[in-house]
Amino acid sequence: MLGQNKKKRDRRTTLQMPHWWQSHGNNIIKICLLLLTAGLITALFPSSQYHEYSNFREGAIAPAEIIAPQTFSVLKRQEEYAQETQVAKNTIAPIVLMDMSILDLKLNDFGKFLKEIQTIPPQTHSDSLIQSIRQNHATLGALSESTFQELFTASQQSPKTLQKIASISKDILQQAYQKGILQQKKNTLHHKEITRITPYKQERILLDHIFDQDTFTQGLQERIRSQWPNATAEQIKSIYELVLAYLTPNLNYDPVETERQRQEAADHISRIKGTVLKGERIVDEHDRITAEHIDKLNSLALYINSRQQEDPLIYVMQTSAQAIISILLLAIVFGFLSIVKPAVYRRISNIILFDIIILAPCLVAYYAADTQSISPYLVPVALSAMLATVLFDAEIGLVISLICSVLCASILGGLQYGLVFLITGIIGAYSVRQVRHRSDFYRSIVFLIITYILTIASSSSLLFTYIDPAEFFNEIRHD
Repeated sequence: MLGQNKKKRDRRTTLQMPHWWQSHGNNIIKICLLLLTAGLITALFPSSQYHEYSNFREGAIAPAEIIAPQTFSVLKRQEEYAQETQVAKNTIAPIVLMDMSILDLKLNDFGKFLKEIQTIPPQTHSDSLIQSIRQNHATLGALSESTFQELFTASQQSPKTLQKIASISKDILQQAYQKGILQQKKNTLHHKEITRITPYKQERILLDHIFDQDTFTQGLQERIRSQWPNATAEQIKSIYELVLAYLTPNLNYDPVETERQRQEAADHISRIKGTVLKGERIVDEHDRITAEHIDKLNSLALYINSRQQEDPLIYVMQTSAQAIISILLLAIVFGFLSIVKPAVYRRISNIILFDIIILAPCLVAYYAADTQSISPYLVPVALSAMLATVLFDAEIGLVISLICSVLCASILGGLQYGLVFLITGIIGAYSVRQVRHRSDFYRSIVFLIITYILTIASSSSLLFTYIDPAEFFNEIRHD
């Protein structure tokens, strides 16, 4: 008997579950959608307190007095700090390392070659002999046969001429190595000076005081003529080829050390340019806001953010407030639909569509506030209102315009944006309430553009004072 009663109770519970879900299931799903959408919108809210001072723009009239709550440092603007660090980096000339051993090594090889030339017996300078000398002296691979013949002839018929060729070649090589021959091209350093480092000293010199292989080669022939005006063409060619054969760069640009010293110089640039004491007036009410005020307010916002991160309770309170605002605004939409438009509210697919229509401009507002790469006025609140009107009716479009305007203005941190969004959203919804043809859309777009221009211009005139009309139109163009 007891077993039969238990089976009856189980069967009764099983039969009641579908009825309970049928009565309350849709509402549970809608509540879940509301909470999910509210959570996504809350995540789009700014996590900093910067939006508290977004109305304070350069040229505007301060709407309230701001007193420093604590002592904080005034930071330089990003572009100002970047410019100063770049100047500091530019003061560090490229670091060039000089190898002093190359000069002695090349002159020693050059002396051995001359001795070998002088010890060759007369009438024995054949092609095989030239090939043998080239094998013994790897640097002479580019020496032409005519130069070899000139050196053989001078060694056997005019030793003074050979001595003259050797003396001028050594003198030019010594001058080149003492100044330095850069391995890279000079124009790749992008600086007028260099820091030349040798084992004995470090000195800063002009880039024009050293050579690279191209610049040295271009002036080599004139340098030979200046030292030996009566030289023949073959003698000049011999010296020219000998110098180039024993010419090797002895200066090497060190990019790692250069960058290290430049970064070290940039690190010494302070980000701080002043201090505001506790209780000091940052800006007075009705004052015209200057760039100095903006720097102080931005620094105060950063200071508040840093203090906020130190106390997690403040972050929790702020996030909770954002979540409550999101839930209440979405609840207004859901309540309006359930009371005024029950047929629309009944379908869950419509609720999902409303969530998407509301989320879309919020995402654009978050992107505009986070990256600052697009104008906040491009947030498509009016488009969402027009879409809701076309799909449903004008009343729903007006409600969507109101909710999206408040949410997007909160995300952007400026109520002046909310004013523009609300007016353009209402006009957009009103203009498409009876759209039947493609031309009706064109008319709506014209109305919307005119409304945007007038609303932005009017809201700007409320926030700013202007010296002359040119300043007014310049500000409007910027917006």
